[in-house]
Amino acid sequence: MLAIAPGDAFIDYTRKHPSVAFRLMEHVVGMIRTLNQRVVGLSNTTDIQRVYNEILQLAEPNPSNPSHWVVRSMPNHKELAAWAGTVPETVAKAIGKLLETEIAKREYKTLHILDRRRLQELINE
Repeated sequence: MLAIAPGDAFIDYTRKHPSVAFRLMEHVVGMIRTLNQRVVGLSNTTDIQRVYNEILQLAEPNPSNPSHWVVRSMPNHKELAAWAGTVPETVAKAIGKLLETEIAKREYKTLHILDRRRLQELINE
């Protein structure tokens, strides 16, 4: 839900309802932490590591094979590149390396992560 209120009315409301002010503060702090992590990630990792990290964040355990993870409806290269702060060609190269080294395999729009531990290691190198 979204609301618009004049500044004075908003301040008055948060004074009368401190629980709302606290929840709003928690939300803003969470956003700042997330953005800070992204900035640190941009400065301390390579383009390919950031692509791998985005893929890992999208992955979830595969219910039919608990040792594998899966990214259903893999985003296109342009979208993934925007999230990782790089270009689509780097995304293609990164995914190609995962497929070549058999860390992952593609099945139409699904990416199966066969070795999550190795993918994490590539991110941390």
